[in-house]
Amino acid sequence: MMRALTQLAGSTATGSDTASPLSGSSLNNVMVAASPAPTKIRKSLSFGSGGVKPGLNGAEHHELFEFHSVAFIYLKKEKQWKELTQGSTKFLFERHTSSIVIQNGDVIHHRVSLSTKVQQQVAQSQSWVFRAVHCGSGSHDVLCLQLPEEPATFVANYESHRAKCMQIVEAVKNNPAISLGKAALSSLTSENPHDETAANFGADLGFGFRSIVLRSTIPPSLLSPERTPKTMSGDSTDIMRRRLSTVGKDYTIDGYAPGARNEERTIRSPTQKSPLRPSQTGSAKTLKQTHSPPTVLTFSGISVKGIAPYNPDKQNQDALVLHQLPTGEVLLSVFDGHGEEGKTVSNHFQKRIPKFLATCSSFAQPETTGQAIREALEQVEKEIVDDVHVDTTLSGSTGVVTVVRGQKLYVANVGDSRAIFGVRDPSSTSKAFVARDITIDHKPDHPEERKRIQEVGGRVFSVKFDDGIDGPARVWLSYADLPGLAMSRSLGDTIAKEAGVVSKADLFEVDLTAEHRFMVVATDGLWEFMSSQEVVDIVAKYANSDSPDPEAAVEELVEESARRWRMNEPVIDDTSIIVAFFM
Repeated sequence: MMRALTQLAGSTATGSDTASPLSGSSLNNVMVAASPAPTKIRKSLSFGSGGVKPGLNGAEHHELFEFHSVAFIYLKKEKQWKELTQGSTKFLFERHTSSIVIQNGDVIHHRVSLSTKVQQQVAQSQSWVFRAVHCGSGSHDVLCLQLPEEPATFVANYESHRAKCMQIVEAVKNNPAISLGKAALSSLTSENPHDETAANFGADLGFGFRSIVLRSTIPPSLLSPERTPKTMSGDSTDIMRRRLSTVGKDYTIDGYAPGARNEERTIRSPTQKSPLRPSQTGSAKTLKQTHSPPTVLTFSGISVKGIAPYNPDKQNQDALVLHQLPTGEVLLSVFDGHGEEGKTVSNHFQKRIPKFLATCSSFAQPETTGQAIREALEQVEKEIVDDVHVDTTLSGSTGVVTVVRGQKLYVANVGDSRAIFGVRDPSSTSKAFVARDITIDHKPDHPEERKRIQEVGGRVFSVKFDDGIDGPARVWLSYADLPGLAMSRSLGDTIAKEAGVVSKADLFEVDLTAEHRFMVVATDGLWEFMSSQEVVDIVAKYANSDSPDPEAAVEELVEESARRWRMNEPVIDDTSIIVAFFM
């Protein structure tokens, strides 16, 4: 049944340009855009039925099938959907990019990675929301195809052809001497999955390579770990990634750059290990705070790239800030990026936050310091979201910013990174320390966070796995299983804002006293399998009043955190830790 198209909440009616392709609080309320009279759906379509056609930059496109749909694109700046086309949509195979390209009329506008799977729930929702790359600009966009007729047929056709295309890519990747001609493509993707007809590979394209048989399945032994990582079949990648910030099978979600496997895995900050007394003057390499009375610190930080078996060229998406501002304040911060552009987002905050605070007039005033830090996060977020070269639709970062000024500590937090104190226990005679959380983790299942998300139509639920170990609660759009974010607040993640995720920082202000011995600021790679008290117990071993050793403390925390990850999961998340001692 065709139903009227509705708008995104809060948008102004200006025709189809501002319409939302999907509205409502659940998949049962998905609104299907009005479309022309139904066109006939092909029930059985063979690969290569339209032959080989020239594409962009001379690329060859092999027609797969066509389907009636209405296409929308999500405009990240306007935070709304815009209709692209409606009518007959063709899907073509572009082998050299390992993708399926989308063509409406005579225009080929986007390509979709072969690793992108159409889930079965698309048949019920009548809408497919997915990531795609613009063939002209190379921008990463979020598209929505509404399928007003027989969506189950579309899912079956797309998945069948995608599987066959992946076989072709694997076969050629593992035998680079092969060049595929039309006959080979048609043979491989014929209606008979067991067709073993020999194909003349080079005859059509003029390479001269003769016959080789391609079968419908590629033996695992042909998959080389030295090649570009591929998304694993079945649910294996999903299971490995279940505790990470975002969900999906595409390895680029964790950050991917060719050659990243050769980068230094551990980044250590310069360690300030010569504590100053209130009456002393520091050298160029030690801290000197101009605020009186001074709280002198000794600190160290470390950032360690995680391990993802399915992505050996994974990037470290975390970022550290250990910086003394010109006015003497000490800035200690961590940012935990996620999504394809996670590293870019976290690094942007790492570079810009110190500069913004150094020039912010309200930051210098004690009564507005906290608000100035919040404003810095908001303005720097706007910079990265508005950058046309960075796609923050499904990428973002957490952020914990701490500022020590004299005997005051100011903290701003967005997401599920955390800052804690190690506090002297006055009731203990053994000089023990107890943990005291400074920040509150922004998790989707927190009652107040869940309420806000659900009030705007977002959904909160955990992904279920057959082995009985479920992942954390995640945030989802009302109309699609995106973005699956394991936090309720983040910097960036523009499409998640539609589901109730916000970037407003919580602010905390603490008067430092003699009971505050040290502080730990870290991304969730540390906190996933370690409690705040367990972390404090380790750091306390290095809290000697005469010569505290923050470097040894962060090293042991990294080792213990990695050990716990290995005990529980096949992956290790990026982990960044700062330990600071108050003197």
